[in-house]
Amino acid sequence: MRGRPLKREIRDNISAILSYVKYAYGYEIYKLYREIFGPISLRNLYYNLKKGLATGEFMIVDIKVVNGNFTWGGESQHIYYSLGPYSSIPNIDNEKILEKLNALKPFEGLDINWEEQINNHIGILEKEASDFNSKKERMKYEDKFKTKELLKNRCNKLKEWIKLKIDDKDKIRIYNARINRIMDIIIKQDNEE
Repeated sequence: MRGRPLKREIRDNISAILSYVKYAYGYEIYKLYREIFGPISLRNLYYNLKKGLATGEFMIVDIKVVNGNFTWGGESQHIYYSLGPYSSIPNIDNEKILEKLNALKPFEGLDINWEEQINNHIGILEKEASDFNSKKERMKYEDKFKTKELLKNRCNKLKEWIKLKIDDKDKIRIYNARINRIMDIIIKQDNEE
């Protein structure tokens, strides 16, 4: 593999934290990470948050500007992260770490518009399927197969994630219909080959 390693372990640890607190801004995640999992640089944590945003493991649910007397000025921007639809929560075997995670309480105070988040993720998935459809003729067979499987997996994970975020069965049905149309495009591509 070329480039930086995926640093899966760090993102798994961030996912574990977010699964307990539901959402937090970057510096809060950093403090909790150090307390629970040990030393990490702020730069490394933010690198992994950014990488997790790109892979859909994390998502930004709110951005707040906080006024105060900070060393760098009079205001600070808090970017709140939550688990995205493609996150995976690791199994933690270490008793001490598990005890610290279980002691965490969900943060409160944000009113997250999950329908907007869901629509954003479905839109991204629609674009990925459309991009794949326009590029498939130029792709190697192995790459086509891997991309199709990835898109199918993302469709299924997104459906499961939606069920966790909203209770309205009619809205879930509507969102699933949109995702099924994406699936149909992908499956149609399977049948064409």
